[in-house]
Amino acid sequence: MTTDWARLDDLATTAEREGVVGRMAIAVRVHGGSGGASHWDRRGDEAFLSASTIKVAILIAVARAIDAGTLRHHDRRSARPEDTISGSGVLKGMEPGLSLTIDDHAYLMIAVSDNTASNVLIAAVGLAAVQAVTADLGLTQTHLRRPFLGVLPVDDLPRNQISARDFVTMLAAIADSTAASPAACQWMRDLLRAQQHVERLGRDLPHGVGFSGKSGSLDGTVHDGAILDGPTGQVIITVLTSGVRNDFEADILLGQLARTAVLITGIANENAARPAGQIRPSSDSRRVDSSAGVR
Repeated sequence: MTTDWARLDDLATTAEREGVVGRMAIAVRVHGGSGGASHWDRRGDEAFLSASTIKVAILIAVARAIDAGTLRHHDRRSARPEDTISGSGVLKGMEPGLSLTIDDHAYLMIAVSDNTASNVLIAAVGLAAVQAVTADLGLTQTHLRRPFLGVLPVDDLPRNQISARDFVTMLAAIADSTAASPAACQWMRDLLRAQQHVERLGRDLPHGVGFSGKSGSLDGTVHDGAILDGPTGQVIITVLTSGVRNDFEADILLGQLARTAVLITGIANENAARPAGQIRPSSDSRRVDSSAGVR
């Protein structure tokens, strides 16, 4: 059965034409379902400001350091003054010098997109280790050039960037247990499954489809990427945007894209779909409010 990718392209083209977004990139990888293994993308190699999606590359670098024995899950780190910044997350409002494990920082970085925890982990592995991950995975448009600032970069400050196809490649490497050891990839999948921001790609999924993902937000930017596990297969989808008119409007659009991807690939069926707009509840009991912020 041929997958009707035109339905995704039509949604994106309409959103651009009507001004919901200025530009939208989508990449999809499918295993199983009605069409077997397949790939599709739209503007897949175009570079976008990464916002917090680049934190997936940091997570892989941390996992590889744990595999190598240079870090351990229970090692403790405190945020330095230069690590503590504004934007998303909770550490900025907690006691200065609070000592947390590597596992704790990784949970905060992924589940609530904590910028300060992300900077702690960048310092723990080194910027070069994250850059080595992107090179090793063959990511041509993904670059972590600096720690998080808590403000939009201005003037000649380096900018972190990503592409939709690169984002799918990272998530697929975690899903396939090739990004690091099988145990480390399971650890990363558990963290992605604990994601608290599920109001984008996760909002309209059919019952029985599991969500594991990482979003990113800046002014005018709404990103998300997810591993979607259905009864008959798996879809990995990433969506990057710029020129967003209204964040809530874009959130709904991303939900429509994910639901459409799941249905056209046959990993779930229409009869199991939730009513539009029903938000998937988090499966993680450690719910923390992760208000969007500059990343």
